[in-house]
Amino acid sequence: MEDTVNQIYILIVCLFSGILGGVLYEPFYLFRRLINKRAAGIIADILFFLLFAGIFVLLSVIYDFPATRPYMLMGALGGLLLYLVSLHRILAFLTEKLYNSAKKLILRIKRNFSGKRNERRKV
Repeated sequence: MEDTVNQIYILIVCLFSGILGGVLYEPFYLFRRLINKRAAGIIADILFFLLFAGIFVLLSVIYDFPATRPYMLMGALGGLLLYLVSLHRILAFLTEKLYNSAKKLILRIKRNFSGKRNERRKV
């Protein structure tokens, strides 16, 4: 019974490490979107998965996992996928809304500023 509880605990830690990996994926995702080149995307993915593997190993040491088992890797990847299909989409939606609002505000400020400058010239 104790072994089963320990395995469930390890699986939960692996799921959370996957979610943490998803949070760390965001800057790499932004880099990929900004650069929009295939080579940059490949490099970003390689760097992310190296970082993700390092975090997994670090958590394995911190939580004193007995040995690496397939369910642990599946838990970490499952947590990453869980993040990508839920929180990543919400964050992307909110970021897009924020970007569009900021863009509209900047355009409105530019219009008001250029309109006031033109009024000063007429007088």
